[in-house]
Amino acid sequence: MLQAADIKFYHSDKAANDGTCGGRMNELSQIVSGVKYAVFPAVTSDQRASGAGIFRKIHMANRNGETPPEPAYNARFAIVGDSNGGDRFYAKSGGYADIKSTLDTSTGWTGGGALHASMSAGATMIQIAFPANDYDVPNNRYLAIMDTSNRCWVKTADEAVTGESAGTGEANYSVSLVSAPVDEGTLKVHYTIGGNTYMAVDDGSGAVTGVNITSGSINYNTGLLTLQFNNQADDVTCDYAQRCFSFSGNVATVKLGEQVPYSFNSADTTAGVAVELGDLEASLSVMQKTSAAGGFSVGACVLKNTGAAYDEITIMFTSGTAFSAAGLYEGSLGNGTINGTYAPLNKRTSVPLFSIPASAWSGVWASGDVLEIRLIPAAKAVWIKNIIPAGTGHTAINTLKTLWHVD
Repeated sequence: MLQAADIKFYHSDKAANDGTCGGRMNELSQIVSGVKYAVFPAVTSDQRASGAGIFRKIHMANRNGETPPEPAYNARFAIVGDSNGGDRFYAKSGGYADIKSTLDTSTGWTGGGALHASMSAGATMIQIAFPANDYDVPNNRYLAIMDTSNRCWVKTADEAVTGESAGTGEANYSVSLVSAPVDEGTLKVHYTIGGNTYMAVDDGSGAVTGVNITSGSINYNTGLLTLQFNNQADDVTCDYAQRCFSFSGNVATVKLGEQVPYSFNSADTTAGVAVELGDLEASLSVMQKTSAAGGFSVGACVLKNTGAAYDEITIMFTSGTAFSAAGLYEGSLGNGTINGTYAPLNKRTSVPLFSIPASAWSGVWASGDVLEIRLIPAAKAVWIKNIIPAGTGHTAINTLKTLWHVD
């Protein structure tokens, strides 16, 4: 049975202040809560004076040791509350092996803040005072809310608008959509020209494009939609999702898709937007098989949470029964045979990365045949960004409060 103690957090392979930061999970470097500099390094006086942005990638892992391992479902991680040091923290999901130089550092960052206004049980709206107004609050995303006595997870709203009329019989349109603000990337404009029906879409950055549209734009905050067609357009209608939040200064008013189960007082309550990670479960899959008659059953393989590490592994047959194997990250994994169990070790944990029994092989394999498999660990990555504004003062102990959940 899965226990709370089975969920652990680990550093990545590389903790650096450059583009190489990140990589795979380092199973030998567990993050211990409450330890100074557990995730981020000390901020220098130069960084406080001129400002800085520091990135770190951590991994939420299911280390349940049963065989077969117990999955951890619907994992989520949230920063709840803001920093006590004048800096800001943000989070977003990461890949199994990505590094900062390949990360989209500009969008999709969530975080937490203080409850701005007290609310009663049954409320369907929350106001959160974030450290700044650049935090993302996606539709249909869990929020974590906690005080000294209670904690809960509630979903943000996800309200769809369909068939809203923008007019007919014109070449140029300028209308304000009724249910603004509009969620970026959800707008679909339907229209008819010369008896043919078309659909235009927004690009998530405010531009609207489609057949016979010479220019189009949407102001997501106000809902102002402008469209210029190269001919008369009839029956113009819009589908979109209403964005669940709006900022006034650094305070976000967020519509909820369900009721808050407890009353919360603004004096001692914090809240944050979850990074939703999915299931923490080790898996093995076939990327490619190059063989005329050889067969392979993934379902016959055995995995352990404490052994599986992200890798792409190439198995090259040197005869009808023997093969050599190498991982993209693990390197050489030695030799094996289809007549016995092949169980190469994770070099950091001394537990097999995976076990392939003889029963997994079928058909006729031949020298030169290749099997490429992908190994996924029972872990998911979270990027955390620390923004230190220029002129930030010194803080002896800066804390970051987080909350996690699995089913």
